[in-house]
Amino acid sequence: MAWAFKYEGLEEFKKDLRNLPHELADDGADIVFRHARSAFVEIMQTYPERTGNLKKGMRFEESRGQFFTSVMLVNKAKHAYLFENGTELRKTDLGWPRGKMPPGRVFVRLVIKWRLRMWRAFATLMRDHGLVVHGSLP
Repeated sequence: MAWAFKYEGLEEFKKDLRNLPHELADDGADIVFRHARSAFVEIMQTYPERTGNLKKGMRFEESRGQFFTSVMLVNKAKHAYLFENGTELRKTDLGWPRGKMPPGRVFVRLVIKWRLRMWRAFATLMRDHGLVVHGSLP
């Protein structure tokens, strides 16, 4: 007998994944770590090498329990937010123009890319274990 789930949205998909049987936990953890590590490496390779502070600020924070795995990618560099999002046209107090910084769009773009690949790998894992997955991820 095959299992079948019908997903109306990604939140239901995530909820069902959190309730997978114990024997899938290790495979799921491998998927999480592999994709998070790939995202981390690509972000590090894509960041510019001006001072190296963006790369020095990157952190790979992992947590694992019996039935859960969590990885957070964090950049603790002081200017990480400004690099990612850019700045508006700036002036000094005396009115001298200082220009604007365009957004770097590295961190968020690559995390989204690798998270989508991770969800696709989860769907494949479920199919490989006899679960029927309807619908598709973008």
